[in-house]
Amino acid sequence: IEAGAPFGLRQAGARAYSSVATESGWIASPLPAIYTGEKMRPYREWLGAHSFEAVASLGGSYHSDDIADYYLTPWDLDYGRVVKFDHDFIGRAALEEMAKRPHRQKVTLVWDRDSVLEVFAGLMERGAPPKMLEMPTAHYAGHPYDRVVSAGRTVGMSTSVAYSANERAWLSLAMVEPGLAETGTGLSLIWGEPGGTPTRPTVERHRQMEIAATVYPWPIHEETRRRYRNRR
Repeated sequence: IEAGAPFGLRQAGARAYSSVATESGWIASPLPAIYTGEKMRPYREWLGAHSFEAVASLGGSYHSDDIADYYLTPWDLDYGRVVKFDHDFIGRAALEEMAKRPHRQKVTLVWDRDSVLEVFAGLMERGAPPKMLEMPTAHYAGHPYDRVVSAGRTVGMSTSVAYSANERAWLSLAMVEPGLAETGTGLSLIWGEPGGTPTRPTVERHRQMEIAATVYPWPIHEETRRRYRNRR
């Protein structure tokens, strides 16, 4: 801290730290792709009952009975641009095959102000409230995934929900179909658990809400895009 003082470095606190990942476009904790496949069975059997992989929870409106649907690819995370096939590594053949397919694209979703205000207004009304938006980051599961929709059709998933004091807006990071990744595209996401009656006692009963959102690049800050994202 002393060394950084001449450069304006100062302590901002852990609460501020948790919102930085969303602003910078970093998905910190993708679901580990270890829950399927016979080759991973020895690893799963080796893991302890209290390991991160054993106790981490899924949450959000995105739901599938196939755990593999929650796995993310390097292209989902926008790491496809740094995947190189000029050397041998474990999984190379699978990635070479995957590289030929269409890929979802990572974007920032800027949540519509009026939609967010409806969520907060609903917290003060009778009946089942919307899922609470905790500030600055509304993470209530180890791996939160919400459904992104367009005209009622699921077109991707959203994660890393946070309020940005810099943007004066609620943001999330999303992986959407390539045709919907253009800046300015209007989409929606479903906020809250399916049915609104979660099985975990740490999640309150609530009702789902549809949140309008607009597609923006990541990171959301233009200066950060020019300097931080362009690093290889």
